[in-house]
Amino acid sequence: IASCLVGSEMCIRDSLQILKKYVIKLLRVADTCDAIENDPKVSEETKKETTFISESLNDLLEDLGVEKYSIKPGVSTKSEVFGLPPANEWVKVKADKEEQLSNVKKTIKEGYFINAEIKEVIKYPKIEVYTKGEK
Repeated sequence: IASCLVGSEMCIRDSLQILKKYVIKLLRVADTCDAIENDPKVSEETKKETTFISESLNDLLEDLGVEKYSIKPGVSTKSEVFGLPPANEWVKVKADKEEQLSNVKKTIKEGYFINAEIKEVIKYPKIEVYTKGEK
């Protein structure tokens, strides 16, 4: 029984890694669609077609158990909140008040995670964080 359990856990882990690999590729396409939709030089017709692709991708990601998430303003980066990006990925903003230090100002772009038994971040959100110094 124990070896069957270990084998099934390995199978689940391997399946999750395969899913993660394909989700990362889908997110690259979604990012490209987002860039096209926000490019002022692109025609409205192209933007409409790209929006259709983007919506279809979002439906597919949802079917795969992939969810978007953001970090709420005011959350301390010193807390254990799920999905906080590493410090080298923050956009740093000078704090006006001492109590703002190390807190999230806002989420600039949502992140993605796989909503499985153990949540796994696929792509961290882009966040602004209040710091002492300049950007």
